[in-house]
Amino acid sequence: MKYNRRIEGPDITRPFTVTSGLVAVRGEISICLPAGATWPGLDQLPDWMAEQILPEGADLIRGAAVHARPPTPRDIEAGIALVHALLLQSAQVPLDRRLTFASRDLAPRTVNQATLAAVIGCARVTLTRLLISWSNANP
Repeated sequence: MKYNRRIEGPDITRPFTVTSGLVAVRGEISICLPAGATWPGLDQLPDWMAEQILPEGADLIRGAAVHARPPTPRDIEAGIALVHALLLQSAQVPLDRRLTFASRDLAPRTVNQATLAAVIGCARVTLTRLLISWSNANP
């Protein structure tokens, strides 16, 4: 089996936009950014997201390219939204933490369970069990 060397990506402290291919942001929770996605930079990332991801660096997938031009405020906003969505769906994040992340934007007890399960990436029956323990811990 051939060993493929890691291709160091851009500085994650600064914003960048993926123009082709994929960029992996490595950390406690790793995320993959496709072409068109903007990484907002650590200074722009909300503290709670940075504390969950604990990013260490970025790697380029062969053929990937990034543009380090200053992003617009809308690019930053879209990048933060993408990171939020990736955290909600990440199998690396325990379901109770995903539910807590979702509760920043919605009241879990007021959303249809099938819809909420889709938001955090689990089955409705799993969410039903989770909501019992989560509700006791988050009155």
